[in-house]
Amino acid sequence: MAESFEELGLSEEVMGALKEMSIEAPTEIQCIGIPAVMDRKSVVLGSHTGSGKTLAYLLPIVQLMREDEATLESQVDEKAREVKGKDELVAEEEKLLKEKEDKIVSLQTEVSSLQGSSDSAKQLGKVQARVVELEKQVRLLSGGTGNFLEQKNKEKTSTEARTKEAEKKLTELNSSLDKVCIFPLVSLSILGTW
Repeated sequence: MAESFEELGLSEEVMGALKEMSIEAPTEIQCIGIPAVMDRKSVVLGSHTGSGKTLAYLLPIVQLMREDEATLESQVDEKAREVKGKDELVAEEEKLLKEKEDKIVSLQTEVSSLQGSSDSAKQLGKVQARVVELEKQVRLLSGGTGNFLEQKNKEKTSTEARTKEAEKKLTELNSSLDKVCIFPLVSLSILGTW
């Protein structure tokens, strides 16, 4: 039989409460019940009135509840840290996307203002280089593998091809203009037969 509650595995907090009630040594039923309940076993205790049956099951239950409470608080704190970390990542990604959108708008404005300028080809090259650098930075910061630049290159290639095709058709049209006779819109009945 244990001579102290400490031997039964009770915490300092529970033993402090027992000392406040002037209970210093466990009874026989408490020596049997406390360890069984601490092991989370189902128990049936029987003893005479005043032998300490109530404390034999309440003391370990209180201690187990405190331990579970501490574990739960720890888990809640951990989950809160995880959520906060995820929120911070989402906020950082949103910030990077906003910066990227702002830069793209700025660059588009710059490209628009360059149209018609004599140095537009050189300046357009500089702007495109800045777009490439911006895309690299955003990809590095966000850990992504965006294909923005690839899409822009495809669009540029497509635009260049359409421009060349239009220039070719215009050249063909210009070369055939000396062979074309243009009449104002008139009724064919006025022209009669030739």
